[in-house]
Formats: sequence, C-alpha cells, structure tokens
Amino acid sequence: QFLALFFNREKEADEYVARVSSAIKRIYSLNLSPDVRPKVIWGDIYEERVLVEPGNSWVAEMVNLAGGDYLFSDIAGGS
Repeated sequence: QFLALFFNREKEADEYVARVSSAIKRIYSLNLSPDVRPKVIWGDIYEERVLVEPGNSWVAEMVNLAGGDYLFSDIAGGS
C-alpha cells in the first residue's frame, strides 16, 4: 500500500490487501485442529546459495497466520 501512494493506485492496493487478507482468513479457518500445524520451510536459491527467511520475516508471519509451524522461526535477521 505504501508504494501505491506514489502511483495514485491506492484503491487497487486496498482491494488487493483486502483480497489477500480474506484468503489468509479463509485458509486459517480450514485448520480444523489446533494440534495440527504443518511444518513449513521457505528458501530461495540465489547465486548458488540457499537463502532462508528468518523467523521475524513476512514469510514466517504468513505461515503462522495460515496455521503452520515455520521451521526457521528461531532464527532472527533481516528479510
């Protein structure tokens, strides 16, 4: 939404955020048992190195919101 201000696209950004938020809530509601938390990892390959997102990243937040257990949640760092 921040970048949308520079391009006069606030309406589109707000609609996108609403759609994504709705999808996250829908996925979260599918988690039938609070004891079941799928284990999730996220990585990228960049210049022949595997990079993982730390536990304080947007990836970890999305996994948590969806009811998953992000395996690198104990690693802090920049995203």
